[in-house]
Amino acid sequence: MANHTVPLKAKTAKIDAQLLNEVRTIIRAVLGFAEGRGWVERNVALSNIEELKIRHVVTSNPAIERPADLGRFLLRLDECSNGSVAIAMRVLVILPVRPGELVQMRWENVDLVDADWRYVVSKSKHIVPLPEQALLLLCELNKTRVVDAQGNGWVFVSPVYPGRPINPSSMLKSLQRIWPEYDITAHGFRATYRTIAHEHLGIDPIVLELSLLHRMPGALGAVYARAHLLSQRREAAQLWADYLDQLRKNAVFD
Repeated sequence: MANHTVPLKAKTAKIDAQLLNEVRTIIRAVLGFAEGRGWVERNVALSNIEELKIRHVVTSNPAIERPADLGRFLLRLDECSNGSVAIAMRVLVILPVRPGELVQMRWENVDLVDADWRYVVSKSKHIVPLPEQALLLLCELNKTRVVDAQGNGWVFVSPVYPGRPINPSSMLKSLQRIWPEYDITAHGFRATYRTIAHEHLGIDPIVLELSLLHRMPGALGAVYARAHLLSQRREAAQLWADYLDQLRKNAVFD
């Protein structure tokens, strides 16, 4: 019996190691996909060395990449009614935030005086500067807002289910109706902002990444996270909103 005990233990240990490697691979893949979609800040299943070596293939969201097309889209968007879904879409083009976070905007988190929107996602505090154009849209909604005694309530209230916010899919369906010949998504406007704001406005990539509420990698990531570069992001937000107005002005109806 003694002759068979050691090989059996070694074989069992080898199988356990293989299973652990397989499980770790699956966890890495799942977290890598989540990181690419912005659902988690980083893939904690990767070591520092592996983070430098591995590049995840992420399916990008279709987006408008040419300023002329963006201007034409804005004209079509202006023709929509002033319902909560349409206003949310207009705000989404101005603010490079995730659609799922935008529809969760609440009045108690919006400061119309200091012009910012502060909220928490997965224990992370986000500050979004509000340019004049976004403030104007929110002020219009504020005139008819429905809140409780403490002033709490949804900004973009669902027209179908009172007491609930609109669904991100409502914006997607509206976008597809507005621009049926162009394959775009609500999330794709973040890519539109990242591409056009850098190529045509020359906004610093670090400011752009922080405006997208991305966590900066590397040793300086924590420094940027603490600083927020709020004044630079506020300036970039106003520059982008003004640029959208210019695109709209120069656009041609089709």
